[in-house]
Amino acid sequence: MDKTINLPLIKGTGKNPLLSDYVNLFPVNMLAVPPKIVTDGGYMRSFPGLVKFADVDGASRGVLSNAFDSLVYRVCGKKLYQSGKEIADVSGDERVSMAGSNQSVAVAAGGVMTVRKIDGTTAKLANWPPSKYFPGETTVLVSGNKSAGYDGSLPLTEPMTDKGRLVLTITPATSSGATGAALEVDKIQKSYDQGVPGSGTPYLTDVFVSGFDISGTTLTVGYTFNANGADGDDNTSFVWTQIVEPTDIRYAQYDLGEVADICHANSRYAWIKAGTNTFGVTDLDDETHPDRYRPFMTAESFPDPAIGIAALNGDIVVFGTVSTEYFTLTGFTDSTKPIYKSQQAALIPVGIAGVHSKVQVGSKFAVISNPAGGKVSVYLLGDGRATEIASPEIIRELQKFRPEELAESVVETLETGIHQLIIVRVASFVWCYDLTSKNWCCLSSGPEMKPHIATDFALENGRITCGDIYHGQLGWLDESTAAQYGEPQSHILYTPMLSAAGAVLVDLELNTASGLAGSIEHLAVAASTDGATFPHEVQVISDGPRRYTERVLLPNVGYVAKDIAFRFRSFSRTAFTATSCKVRAT
Repeated sequence: MDKTINLPLIKGTGKNPLLSDYVNLFPVNMLAVPPKIVTDGGYMRSFPGLVKFADVDGASRGVLSNAFDSLVYRVCGKKLYQSGKEIADVSGDERVSMAGSNQSVAVAAGGVMTVRKIDGTTAKLANWPPSKYFPGETTVLVSGNKSAGYDGSLPLTEPMTDKGRLVLTITPATSSGATGAALEVDKIQKSYDQGVPGSGTPYLTDVFVSGFDISGTTLTVGYTFNANGADGDDNTSFVWTQIVEPTDIRYAQYDLGEVADICHANSRYAWIKAGTNTFGVTDLDDETHPDRYRPFMTAESFPDPAIGIAALNGDIVVFGTVSTEYFTLTGFTDSTKPIYKSQQAALIPVGIAGVHSKVQVGSKFAVISNPAGGKVSVYLLGDGRATEIASPEIIRELQKFRPEELAESVVETLETGIHQLIIVRVASFVWCYDLTSKNWCCLSSGPEMKPHIATDFALENGRITCGDIYHGQLGWLDESTAAQYGEPQSHILYTPMLSAAGAVLVDLELNTASGLAGSIEHLAVAASTDGATFPHEVQVISDGPRRYTERVLLPNVGYVAKDIAFRFRSFSRTAFTATSCKVRAT
């Protein structure tokens, strides 16, 4: 009796002959689209193609979408670009870390953080000068006179008590205009008297400032007014000033170390001091110098060196080899207290493999873990826990790499259409996890199936732009094509193993959206009975100009002894969509 069997396309199943184990076979350059049209099971859609729009100095080394100025900054070759315009030089050829503020953009390369300010000047992270001459300053804090209702009192704030010397200038006067000599009072709790002047000139005795030089308190002024024959009422005037004497300001000199990674949070840049479990922060007044008094904090939850750093909602996240620690502002203004403190409740016992083995995805981080933690995998970190998202096949591949190879890995994120993607690059492998469909696929470029060339994705002028891992060019993602810079690309789909012992299979059909190709295109269909090899391919017509009703059909499959699986492979510039697959058993 005839029976139609529907075959899923989201991933296939096969066998690893070296391990004698069943494995998943991931689609190549194909994304799973959740159900919305055509079928209740969703469909598979080709990864967007690439269209070139600019030449740059070299391969892409990093990207920053600066939220403060809504511009995209890229390091390509040895140049820094601002929305495609070259603005500065960058040393080295390794991948860089980038961060930005409303005043500058910072690039960490070769162990040095270089800050480019909005005025075009650049400066490297360095200590404050050992000493700096301060010429002094005099600031009027408050002034008034008796007739205006001012009695000379002074509420004290912290800057008043810390910054310099407070001086009260009090001048006797009458409402008729008679004025005596000014008296300077620079001592609290001490009585002052003026000598008796000539008749008609007022003067003061028993001048006394009460209170304490403590922030939050108020100084009050008492005195005896002597008219000395002058007409009118008491109209004594008061002027409080703060005097800071000229001095040489000396700054502490810190061991800033080599900069391994950077971020920006709460108006400060933060950097990882390479080879330590310490991170530093810059000063609020100057982003190119460390904080004057308390620049360093230590991640004490793990003894191994910190590897990476990131900012999340104003907090600082420090990634080690075996744990990830969150730091929040303490709010202390005391120069002896730390700026940040650890949130031990948010500690996650998973670290990262390398500086760039992390990326922020919403309120979480996607990371490749460090082998020092006992297991190499791909995790989502957040809300105080680690959620593993790697499949057994990806875990198995990751465990084959040496620690130094994993340290060079890169994790990126990309949102295109309805897809929120996590892209994992390790050596020659590029895996892509779709948070929307919860499925993995592989990404490649060219007929040799090399690693996908697009990297460093950013939303720019309404399009998603990207750099190139090999060449000095910038492109943008185009969903209307599958070509990468005009070159056709491979697209591969697998079905699960079908148990059909003794059946004869006919009419294998792949339902596709056809009619868009510029010329006749073919699809290569292969079958596997062992789950390990697909020894023979059959070419069938899959698309052509205006062939909207084209059926991808293999009429005769043949007799199945036990199990069978199918592979569909195209090599095309045309965007490829497959909605379903079915075969008839007789």
